[in-house]
Amino acid sequence: MMKTTLGAICIACCLAAFVGCEIINPAEPLPAYLVIPSFDLVTDYSSEGSDAEKITEVWVFANDQLIGAYDLPAEVPILVDGVTDIEIYPGIKNNGVATDRIIYPFYSTYQLDLDMRPLEKDTIFPVFGYKESVTVINVDDFENNTVFTVDIGVEGEIVRTTDDAVVFEGDGSGLATLTADEALTRIVTNEQDFDLPGNRLSYLEMNFRSNNSMAVGLLAVSPASTEREYLVILNPTTNDAGEEEWNKVYVDLSTIAATYSTFSDFEVFIESVEDESGKEVELYFDNIKIVHF
Repeated sequence: MMKTTLGAICIACCLAAFVGCEIINPAEPLPAYLVIPSFDLVTDYSSEGSDAEKITEVWVFANDQLIGAYDLPAEVPILVDGVTDIEIYPGIKNNGVATDRIIYPFYSTYQLDLDMRPLEKDTIFPVFGYKESVTVINVDDFENNTVFTVDIGVEGEIVRTTDDAVVFEGDGSGLATLTADEALTRIVTNEQDFDLPGNRLSYLEMNFRSNNSMAVGLLAVSPASTEREYLVILNPTTNDAGEEEWNKVYVDLSTIAATYSTFSDFEVFIESVEDESGKEVELYFDNIKIVHF
């Protein structure tokens, strides 16, 4: 009788220990996977200009919860089982700064519902565009002439180049030059009088290629004065092989627009100084836009 009782107690203890381990260490849930090989940006060229972009990552949300920001191609693990609301937002380097990654507010969100199951993979190809509430001002696409001129009191030249070897896209791009014996060039939009809302987000978009550093800024114009404000300094676009290549930057104009909200108009300017090695400075531009809500 004693043996039976002891045996029963031992079995009960073992079962309790086993059940206790299961409670303390339950089986971990398995993720489903969202595969994003690539994306497309689609624009209406007649009203929104070029579809050239510099989206550097996508921000993934599932059921309104941020999963993370991912470079593409991406395979995103998500702990869900069943119909899931997926939202994909395009991300950029704000002002061209690699450590300042943001969701670009003017591009649309890609949204869909997926029936996701653990360990299964769903592949999607997001499509983005400008939001309907966005105003796109095509400052200069250099397809005809150019709205830029060399500022008074400085040197250099601005022309529209049609050289296929350097044109970014279409028939032409802008080219600002500064010879070895010239010290400073500044090109500025010529009486375009851009209107920026002082209480809403606004950005400048620009494709560029350069062998020298350059500054991008705004002139704030009022009947009484003109104020020059620098926004970003852009480095030469030379790759590791020593070759020049095209890049794109998104420049936040919001602070300047708010600071000078009582000023009537704005102009865009780009500035560069002589190269220390004595070579001719060459700055290329294309698809310069201002976007705002």
